Amino acid sequence: MANAAAPLLTQEGVDDDTTLRLLATGLVQLADTLPPVRVPYSDPLQRGLNRLAWRSVRTNSPLVEGLADFLVWARRPIASWPISLNLGERDAIGPDDALLGGPDGDRPTDVCEELTLKPSPDAEAESVEKRLILDVLNLCRRPGGERTYTAYRRLLITQPVLTEDGLFTACEQPELQLLANHLRLDYQLAPLALAVDGQFALCPKCQNLVYRSSIQGVFLCDDSACAGAQGIIPITFLPVRAQVYWLRRELRRFVARPGRAEIALEERLQALGVDVELWPAVDAYDLRITFPRTGEVWAVDVKDWANAYYLANAVTPFRREPRWTRAFFVFPEARRDRQDRYLTIFTRRCQQRMARAAGGPLNLLDDRCQALFVEDFVRQVERQLAPPQGRRRANA
Repeated sequence: MANAAAPLLTQEGVDDDTTLRLLATGLVQLADTLPPVRVPYSDPLQRGLNRLAWRSVRTNSPLVEGLADFLVWARRPIASWPISLNLGERDAIGPDDALLGGPDGDRPTDVCEELTLKPSPDAEAESVEKRLILDVLNLCRRPGGERTYTAYRRLLITQPVLTEDGLFTACEQPELQLLANHLRLDYQLAPLALAVDGQFALCPKCQNLVYRSSIQGVFLCDDSACAGAQGIIPITFLPVRAQVYWLRRELRRFVARPGRAEIALEERLQALGVDVELWPAVDAYDLRITFPRTGEVWAVDVKDWANAYYLANAVTPFRREPRWTRAFFVFPEARRDRQDRYLTIFTRRCQQRMARAAGGPLNLLDDRCQALFVEDFVRQVERQLAPPQGRRRANA
């Protein structure tokens, strides 16, 4: 198991949280490579396996016998592993949280991907998605860049798959020419392993590429919001010869997926009669809502994470500009359906962070900032829109 680039650990005080993050990063990288898997493995995966072996020795627990054995572990809930990991707070890992899942048990779970975004001890392990987006933000914060940024985000959200001609056309659009070089980095050639009979199939719900299950033989989508053991029925196919490009995994998961929820909320709120601006001031927050009768402004950040504890560790206070009167973290209903304590865990962890903040006040949740599921938030909007007399009846 040893690798010259990742020496075995022998010192005390190894952080199990970092071990889990390295393992998750390695599994995500492994999912993006074509077989066969080669030794040595990627640096994060090798280091994570080494640290796990060290923990096994220190606690007299069963050893992981190489990658094949670890992949068996990864399909089980982390809480059931035959080794005790010290991960801090009891809410950090849920009872059903595993690193691999899906109908075939070989796809990184949402929790696995979220672990890769936690602060890294290594500069080179910083999220590629974060570096790409920061470059885009810096360019678009120049005068006149807001329109470019909005067009860019909409493209990534609504068209995660493009042919070579489609990518060229997008780069030539006047509002996107500033980011043409970034778009060529954001989209990568689709892996041929996903093609079936010379064609790539697209998910009808999220427009991402789907893959053929090795067990059931049906088409499946990587996105947990679309995936189902019964499979999906693609209606759009692209020939391999068209040179198909697919949005990078990090951007699919942390930009495009929540972006679909952002656009759906935008459309729903506009139908209620409020003015909605997406990604104001180049992504100060996700939605800026202005009520026509009162002029009151609400700021919204839509968050779609499986693990509420990790999300609470990742969120930052709302930026004060553009100005707002109330602010909301809003979660998709699917998160409530899958974890009935989701809001409780998120709120408690935010309160812990605020209480322990060392660098001055950390205002995550207070009388002006709430966390709600989307249906509860929409009801708040409807109450705000109601005339004062009707609002009193609604609150009664």
